[in-house]
Amino acid sequence: MNKALCLVFTILFPAVLFSQTTEKDSTSEQTLRSLCDGYKFFEKCEIPVDFKYGKKAVEDSMTNYLKATNSQIQNGKKATFLFVVAKDANVYNVEIKSGNISSDSSIIKAMQQTGGLWEVGKQNSYLVCSYVRLEVEFIDDRVTVSMVRPKH
Repeated sequence: MNKALCLVFTILFPAVLFSQTTEKDSTSEQTLRSLCDGYKFFEKCEIPVDFKYGKKAVEDSMTNYLKATNSQIQNGKKATFLFVVAKDANVYNVEIKSGNISSDSSIIKAMQQTGGLWEVGKQNSYLVCSYVRLEVEFIDDRVTVSMVRPKH
């Protein structure tokens, strides 16, 4: 009995302890799969993703979110993020690619709150899910953004 119990703990305990979990929400993954024709994402498209109401609307939205959640805005810090803008104009799968913003989890949440502020990319007159690279910088206690476009 003791040997069996030891064997179970020897095998199961490390398996549970070191098991990997994904941080991605399964609901958003299912949404992406259905919106993006089974995860078809465009890096370049005929009409690329753009700011629907101008970049100031995105900057204001992110700044207001960070201030409302009492997140620290570290002036002079900047980073580049990669995410997907899906056909529903919402932001998914936000990842930091480079930079020195330490509170990246709150900035990621702020980016996810910008759904609806994006003009969805088009290819052959169809809405498509597209990757977006966005440079985010904190200046004068505000968020500033600029789109990083792929070179043609």
